[in-house]
Amino acid sequence: MDAKNFRQDELLAAFSQGMLEGFNFLYNKFSESVYFFIYNLAGDKETAEDITADTFVKLWQKKDSIKDYTNIKTYLFTTARNCFIDYHRRAIKSIKNKENYSYYHTGDEELPVLHSLIITEFMHEIFVAMDKLPPQCSKIIKMTFIDGMDNHEIAAELNLSVNTIRGQKQRGINLLRKIIRFSVFFILFF
Repeated sequence: MDAKNFRQDELLAAFSQGMLEGFNFLYNKFSESVYFFIYNLAGDKETAEDITADTFVKLWQKKDSIKDYTNIKTYLFTTARNCFIDYHRRAIKSIKNKENYSYYHTGDEELPVLHSLIITEFMHEIFVAMDKLPPQCSKIIKMTFIDGMDNHEIAAELNLSVNTIRGQKQRGINLLRKIIRFSVFFILFF
């Protein structure tokens, strides 16, 4: 079974029947967003990787009981949030000093989670928007904002002039603003 030859509903049905192609479809579609969501909460790559893996293990374990796939994203983010809260609670229990407990305990665990969910969705939209840019422009934007390179470093690596880098960067930023305006509206109101 080749996932490229099947519609989304067929892949979801394959998942519910325990077929790996269906699981791979869901993993490829949502794992990056779940990882980024947890990374924003935990601030730790290893923790985010572990909790993301746990989230998809739980999804696989529940494949027989999931009947409605329209809210699969909500299910994944809720599961990830709950895994993070469990992780957070275990960390608190392991802290013996009361001063350290008060540092880690916020009192309201829901608010930071919702805040991180919004940031995660927004950052996901930015990454999707970067992929929609022209190839050279996308590469320069990613090198600037993801890799943290300056114009001279990018120019040296790509064998382009600094002025070309500046122009492509400005073009990319302008295009991103246009693309993201609609996305932010969609994230905030839908």
